[in-house]
Amino acid sequence: MIKETPVPPQPTAPLVWLENPNNSVYLESESDIQNYTDIFDQLRASALSPAETRTHLTRTAEELEP
Repeated sequence: MIKETPVPPQPTAPLVWLENPNNSVYLESESDIQNYTDIFDQLRASALSPAETRTHLTRTAEELEP
């Protein structure tokens, strides 16, 4: 998760929160935040639109029906 709170009264610097079954890690360096922002942007760019997702899920469900 990339977290940034730009609204008053307490704006905060962005950070990356990584979570796994054993612990959590916060990354605060500018390079780490930029790296994860770039990765997230790439994921969003390659994701299906909501309409495309519905179509894909409908087709997949139809293929799985006996």
